[in-house]
Amino acid sequence: MAMASSLTTAANLTYQQINIRALGAGNSIKTRLGNYITAVGPLFPDGTPDLRPVGNWLIPMKALQNTMRSLDMTLVDFNTAVDYVSKMCACAAALEDAGIVSGTVATAMVAAWNSAFGS
Repeated sequence: MAMASSLTTAANLTYQQINIRALGAGNSIKTRLGNYITAVGPLFPDGTPDLRPVGNWLIPMKALQNTMRSLDMTLVDFNTAVDYVSKMCACAAALEDAGIVSGTVATAMVAAWNSAFGS
């Protein structure tokens, strides 16, 4: 299993890691996606407008997680989960480079990604 060292690495490893979870580990993507949402949600309070480009990814991610089947996940759900998680990480990486997302938030986001998808 691969662990991410940065948000960019997390974005790049998302397909591989979610694929491993879909094919093995009891198809645990729904649970892992929920754990990730729970972990990163508090990092992006709605009252901080500069963080909304990242935090807004939580809305479709949560909607997907709510409608996703626990077992026998569809290919559409798989691809959508990969898309949302990787784009959220890439967006946060770009905003970290721009000085909008703090190093503390980025580190916490990577830790949440590693916990949900890397381990």
